[in-house]
Amino acid sequence: MRSNLRHLLRGDASSPSRPEKHGSNKIALLHRDHAIRIRKNDYTLGRDHANHAARASVCGKLIVIRARRQKPEIKVLACGSAVRPTEILREIEHFTSSTSPARVATDAGDGFIKSLGNPMGSAALVSELVAAELATWFGLNVPAFSIIDTCAIEILMKKNGMPMVPPMFFSSAVDGTPRDGSGTFLSKLIHSEDVAKLVVFDTWIRNWDRYFNGEANSENLLFVRSTKLKYSLVPIDHSNCFIGSDPDFPTMPAPDIWVNDPAVYGKFPEFDDYITAKATNGALLKLSTLEKPFVVEVVNSVPVEWELNDAARSSLVDFICNRATYVVDTLAARLVDEPELPGM
Repeated sequence: MRSNLRHLLRGDASSPSRPEKHGSNKIALLHRDHAIRIRKNDYTLGRDHANHAARASVCGKLIVIRARRQKPEIKVLACGSAVRPTEILREIEHFTSSTSPARVATDAGDGFIKSLGNPMGSAALVSELVAAELATWFGLNVPAFSIIDTCAIEILMKKNGMPMVPPMFFSSAVDGTPRDGSGTFLSKLIHSEDVAKLVVFDTWIRNWDRYFNGEANSENLLFVRSTKLKYSLVPIDHSNCFIGSDPDFPTMPAPDIWVNDPAVYGKFPEFDDYITAKATNGALLKLSTLEKPFVVEVVNSVPVEWELNDAARSSLVDFICNRATYVVDTLAARLVDEPELPGM
């Protein structure tokens, strides 16, 4: 049946054969047990892959992707590109959540800071920075973020009384409404495909602090007004990703149970109607273009003060890449109950 499907997609009534090239177009078939194989630099999809994809649909357990040849994507790290505070002017509010963050006013606007010495340790800072970079590359609308290297005023963490010290992770404050469990804001999203994209992302990075195993942290998902009638999906707070409840990043290869974790993360109950075959396919297509040199650059951007040694950095890079492959290979079958047929 699988070969017949390929054969029909080509519009050929003869015996099935390998997909043919048509000009600069190629067809890549993704089965749940096989990653999308796209030769390096043949297809490089930018932030909005929809501008490049000629056709992408799910059929049974096959994902059919047809794209146009694009120039190689130049990847620039997002940290400090949209906001770069150099001075903390005053503290505004303290919080007793797991990392004991504080809201502060800076010379680049208000935002939230997290520091070394927080109750969850330096792994939470590593997780925040790496996840924010990956989310930006993946096309999610996370708040602008940066590293603050100096702090001339004393700010004490409310949860443990420890002083905040640089380098600190900074995330810009956004005016949004936390998830309320209804479909009201979902129906008004300017980009409804972001719902599936977020679930794919949270599953990739194993983010258990938004929605996991029936437990919701609605504060970590905001709906921010984009136009008079439309909203954007804005995920925040990525302190609890990658390593589960472990306190530190491993220096040895990540356990197989992490890489091949079959759980779905971030899938709030009201998301079901918005996780379509097309949106899932698009998110997995983007994830399939992840390149290891970019991940190395992201992990190497972690400040040395955050105590991520060379062995741990190497382990994290491999985990991110191997986990991406696993998610691309397997997640579609678990997210899309009734895939769309080609041409439907």
